[in-house]
Amino acid sequence: MKVKKWLFTTIQLLRFSRMEFPIDGTNITHNLVLLQQTAWFQTLIHDEKVRQLIISDPDIRYYIGSLNRKRLEKQIHHPMYQKNIEKRIAKKQQYAIER
Repeated sequence: MKVKKWLFTTIQLLRFSRMEFPIDGTNITHNLVLLQQTAWFQTLIHDEKVRQLIISDPDIRYYIGSLNRKRLEKQIHHPMYQKNIEKRIAKKQQYAIER
């Protein structure tokens, strides 16, 4: 029973953790500027559909704004961020096709 309660509490914390860290336009803009300096992000935004998704989709913008600035400035973390951003964009595009 204790495990069940702990699991429920953990899920609730993860579910509402998004509200604990407010992401504003300055975070998103700063991280987008840092991402635009990378070659993989430039090739990604050359596709007009992807560019529109990055500009208009709140979930993708929130994720970009939530990226750690210090880690984003280091090249070592870019493959991880690239994989996550591309995965989120692919999900959104798949959802748009299904609708």
